[in-house]
Amino acid sequence: MDIPLIFKSAKEFLERNREKKIKEEVWSDSFFLNVDSESLKELLRNINNVTSIFGLVRVLEDIYVYPLPAIRRVIGFTLKRSLSFKIEGPVDRNDMISYVIYGGDVLYEVNFRVVKYGVNISSLFIIIIRYSSKSREIYPSPKELVSKVKNSLVTLIRYA
Repeated sequence: MDIPLIFKSAKEFLERNREKKIKEEVWSDSFFLNVDSESLKELLRNINNVTSIFGLVRVLEDIYVYPLPAIRRVIGFTLKRSLSFKIEGPVDRNDMISYVIYGGDVLYEVNFRVVKYGVNISSLFIIIIRYSSKSREIYPSPKELVSKVKNSLVTLIRYA
């Protein structure tokens, strides 16, 4: 298991789940963006930008909520389908910007790498690893998160 131990939540996750079998899922993708590489790096180093790209909503100082899709269409009721997470980062290591998103039984390691290809053309590599102690389908898969990040970034940069 390649969880970077510079993150406090990763250490807690390993200690708490020492006896359990940890399931690991990895997904990566890359795509080109019409934006300067330094601007993209600054955008990814800002935790508020990253949480909005992932669709997380801040509810307390260090607690974020990921709303799950509603089972049925209801108006006027409190929806109780969401997951709460803590986020650590950003940490720069080996030309990558890394975050850890921790939610009790699940831990996501998110790595961004920006490569400059020309004037205002950059390539973004995203690697998301999900470690979970339970095989629960309610947690978003790394593939879903990479797709969400890609769509959010393209939209954000297009209208910025």
